[in-house]
Amino acid sequence: MSTITAKILSKLNNSEFNVGMLSSNNEDRAALVKVKPEDVDTLIDNLQQLKTYVADLQESKQANARKLLESLVKESTDFSSVDELLSVLGGNVATAAATGSTTAKPNGNKSFDVTLFDKDKDEHRTYTITNKVIKKSLREDPVYQEIIAKDKTMENVEVFLRAYSPQYAEAYPINAKWKKHTFHMNQKGRLNAQSSEYFNEWLKEYPNGDEADFKEQVTKAYKTV
Repeated sequence: MSTITAKILSKLNNSEFNVGMLSSNNEDRAALVKVKPEDVDTLIDNLQQLKTYVADLQESKQANARKLLESLVKESTDFSSVDELLSVLGGNVATAAATGSTTAKPNGNKSFDVTLFDKDKDEHRTYTITNKVIKKSLREDPVYQEIIAKDKTMENVEVFLRAYSPQYAEAYPINAKWKKHTFHMNQKGRLNAQSSEYFNEWLKEYPNGDEADFKEQVTKAYKTV
């Protein structure tokens, strides 16, 4: 049985989550101390599997929808392509969606394009990563697999995006430093995955500190680089 309680899980599901929420009182701290690190690893693995599965389902549904539209277009004398049909239906919104965006869309999603070069085929392939979810088509690209095989840190989607998406690097510039690691840290809202990882390391050395102390220290550290 997992040592991660339902109460801990409910707090993890909070959109404004930060680790301090897990130790706000003596009862919470007592429950947190009992958590086994291997149970956290299992939870992370399960969530990653869920994330991948959901992304694959969405990708498959989108592909099926496009195939349906393509079959309708073939029977139409008014439209020459699916994009033309969508443009008429959705106006400027559909046009922007068709061309791809690197900023937040009306539904709050954030998408960034990454381009990989296949030297064997002498071609560039571009993929869109939305909400930091790497879809099946990119995961199965031989070039992506080669990148991961050479550098395991690239399995972290934030690291991968910074290396292969200029738009992401521009949107989330490096602004913090913890020990030898430089990274981007959100100034508002919850910490991103990489910042959270370093924050947890920082807490081991500064157990009486909080997120505000961490942000101040790593921000000043980067400014002195």
